[in-house]
Amino acid sequence: MSEIRTVTKISLFEAATSLAAICRKIEDGEELDSLILEEFGATTTQLAESIDRRKAFYGELNSKLELAKNYKKEIDVHMKRLKNVQERLKKVTMDTMAGAPDLPFKDSLGRKLTLCQTPAFLKLTFEMSAPRTFSILDPDSISFIGLPDKYIKEISFLTLDTDQIKADLQSGETLPYAKLQTTTYLRGL
Repeated sequence: MSEIRTVTKISLFEAATSLAAICRKIEDGEELDSLILEEFGATTTQLAESIDRRKAFYGELNSKLELAKNYKKEIDVHMKRLKNVQERLKKVTMDTMAGAPDLPFKDSLGRKLTLCQTPAFLKLTFEMSAPRTFSILDPDSISFIGLPDKYIKEISFLTLDTDQIKADLQSGETLPYAKLQTTTYLRGL
């Protein structure tokens, strides 16, 4: 009858701790008898097996991550297609409703589809630079901190008065660099 041998897996930490204990025994001058050598060999094997398990698991995780990346790419493409179909459906519906404004566009529950206009907003024909952030100090802060004048710089800048431009356009003025714009959107879909 053959003997069944069970192999217990130990963790990487346990194997490393056991090897460190054996190395301390050797450093302390204990004799290298067969028991220590056998324990050293078994622990070294267990440590290698623990590292092999970690490498295999890491590789498995890596392949699953690659697979997930591929799935994500496919899902992104599919989502883009669905979004395009949704946008086309919305546009065709809006065009149909604009072509027949007298028809009542309602669903089976009586909820109405409506074409709506956004409030007029300002559209400039030129680009402005992005606003920069400054550290602004008031005189009380300067005196409280005790900052010398050499570390303080006064900056002045110009800004576009978009409220005034919008008001002038609404009053009928024509400006070559700005216009009021509205967009149409569909409510109820």
